[in-house]
Amino acid sequence: MKHVHFFPLLLCLLTTNSAFAIDAVYEGDNGIRATVFESNCLACHSSELSGSSRNGAPSNVNFDSYDSAQDKGDRAIARAVNQMSMPPVFSGIPSLTQEQKDAMLAWQEAGFPQFADTEINATFDFSTLILDLPVVIVGNDKFSVTLNLFELPGSAFGFGFALQGAAPTSADSDKAATFAFDTGIVDIPEVELLNSGLANNKVSLQIQLIPGSSLQFDLITLQFMD
Repeated sequence: MKHVHFFPLLLCLLTTNSAFAIDAVYEGDNGIRATVFESNCLACHSSELSGSSRNGAPSNVNFDSYDSAQDKGDRAIARAVNQMSMPPVFSGIPSLTQEQKDAMLAWQEAGFPQFADTEINATFDFSTLILDLPVVIVGNDKFSVTLNLFELPGSAFGFGFALQGAAPTSADSDKAATFAFDTGIVDIPEVELLNSGLANNKVSLQIQLIPGSSLQFDLITLQFMD
């Protein structure tokens, strides 16, 4: 089969990180509402509840809609993250885990966004020689991938990329890279070139898995973008 050589790469990607980090946005299967509010808050802080079913929660403090959650976001973090007074002990609802706390703080720092940013850019940093691909679509799965540039004698461009790290991601991007099983090619529609931290140009790339290699890719096409 043409894609047998890809199985070691896929196994590496799947075992690098077995769980997603919580997205610092309100919406989405892996967002703040689904992973924090639904499990730790909405049993009391829901606009669908009233009277004694709210277990003493103020009627105007709800987290089941974005507008109300955004409005009370600072309060939620003060009580649930900093003071750890919510959920109250008598409720029997578990306190936030460290992962949930970190996600809430990241959500606050980002300005309480509702949706994930779909303009996530791939970058290549000349100072580190690292190609960062925030979203790579592999079949029905998505991964965040980093690769190192290295010299590759005999290659059309004289360079290749070696896999440095990979982890599953739930992020979406309008500029996601894609992997083709039948060719072993990763198509990267847009990469920002960073020099001293500043973007000064953009390119599109294609890299191809080298058969029999230890997760190395040949740079096969490179085109500067207007």
